[in-house]
Amino acid sequence: MKRKIHIGWLIYLAAVSWLSLGGLSSLFQPDSDIAVYYATLKAFHDPAGHFHTAAIISIILTLISLWTVYARVFGKAFKAILFFRILFFMRIIFEVTGHYYELQFLKATHHTDPIVVWVAIGVFIAVVAPSYKAHFDYAFHKK
Repeated sequence: MKRKIHIGWLIYLAAVSWLSLGGLSSLFQPDSDIAVYYATLKAFHDPAGHFHTAAIISIILTLISLWTVYARVFGKAFKAILFFRILFFMRIIFEVTGHYYELQFLKATHHTDPIVVWVAIGVFIAVVAPSYKAHFDYAFHKK
């Protein structure tokens, strides 16, 4: 019997994959705003390069964790449950530490229009929450 594909999760998988790959590529495009920001930050304070590294790790962890969404869409099972449990907690850590550019942008925007900041935070949570739910359910065997 064929397993039914969840179209909503499939659309979500495609959208978040596209957004994550776009974010990763922007970190390496020398003329992108975020790459210029990190290059400038490192030029004036070399140890601040860890913010750039954390941003890269955050996006890579997000891309890896999309396997849990893939598993939900196509009903696949992977045997590396411990890996996905560790990955879940690493994602939380790097979700907080890996968005320094965005945090500075939100702090600056808050001075002129705080409502925009709260809307942006809400949109961000709405985008990442399903991925975290799928990841948690997969890593901790929730059906």
